[in-house]
Amino acid sequence: MSNNPYMNAVVHIYGQDAPHEEVTILGNKEGLQRLVNSMNYALEKIDNTGSIEVFCNDGEGYSIYIKMVSKDVIDKLPVPYTADYARDETGIEPSSFLK
Repeated sequence: MSNNPYMNAVVHIYGQDAPHEEVTILGNKEGLQRLVNSMNYALEKIDNTGSIEVFCNDGEGYSIYIKMVSKDVIDKLPVPYTADYARDETGIEPSSFLK
């Protein structure tokens, strides 16, 4: 692990290929704690966007954004499935809801 404490926050999120499949979140204590803290921040207010920088175990970093949204927004979100046959074709990017 790195001497940089942020690089020690490891989180792996394995998404759904299709409906009814599981999502698995694995991480070390530092990574999962940062994820929880960001979720708590997002829960404080409807417009709050929690964000964290974490890493995969190969040292590559990425961002996780968390935002509580209204029912109206929930109804517009594309489904998160990654398999070609289950992928949402609306063309709406989930990141557009972070603004």
